[in-house]
Amino acid sequence: MSLLAGIIAGSRSLGGFTLGDPWILTAGASVTRNDYAGWVGGRFTVGASGININALGRMIIAGNSQTHTLKITTTGGSVVATAALNTSGLTVGQYGTVALASPVALAASTTYIIQSEEFLSGDLWREFATITTDAKASSINAAYGSGSYANLTNGAANNTYVLVNMYISP
Repeated sequence: MSLLAGIIAGSRSLGGFTLGDPWILTAGASVTRNDYAGWVGGRFTVGASGININALGRMIIAGNSQTHTLKITTTGGSVVATAALNTSGLTVGQYGTVALASPVALAASTTYIIQSEEFLSGDLWREFATITTDAKASSINAAYGSGSYANLTNGAANNTYVLVNMYISP
């Protein structure tokens, strides 16, 4: 059974703002860890048509309480979208979500990295979760890095760290 079964069907709203459709549709079970400090997430490529992103989210695991910077960068490290998510008090097993200040356009046929800043011995996060995604952007593989962004790749296709989600305008 998917970790996300029943919680991400169709567009979401946050405080009256339409977030859009979630990029990650399902995620398989995976182990948790918190033994790394840096940026973790995954690489993805936008399909033949560009997309607009309204919000970013991070899967909440029992005991999560820190504030995490979520961001999308180019493969060269330029920040395209960023938001801070305070996970304290959020519902376990669902995405904590934060709307972007304004929608962000991602170019067609371009590879990006979606990532969360994690802390050594901090909040738990998922390792190598196998995901299925909206066809508008395909998952490549997990990414991590201790510099300014997750520039190193790891794992098989359709694997990601943390479960960082983006919400695509319908």
